[in-house]
Amino acid sequence: MTGEASDPVSAYVQRALRESEAFLVDAEDGSNVGVVDKLLLDESGRVAGIEVCVGWFGRRRWTFSAADVVAVWPGSRHLFVSDASVADKRPAAD
Repeated sequence: MTGEASDPVSAYVQRALRESEAFLVDAEDGSNVGVVDKLLLDESGRVAGIEVCVGWFGRRRWTFSAADVVAVWPGSRHLFVSDASVADKRPAAD
């Protein structure tokens, strides 16, 4: 069953995510992640995730769920994803 009450992503974040293409993406700790390249929509048209271009020339792409987004700053075209979601995608240090 889907609905606003059971959805972990607030209506405000959903509205902000709908307009987040080309936003800068950082982790909560302030480290740069990349740029939003594509919005991933679910069957009802809600933003389910974002695809982010990462690294030099945006050659790598990381996908984050909408629930990974912790803040959206539309005025500065910036959004933040959880540190844990970024750590899951970064290669382990040797």
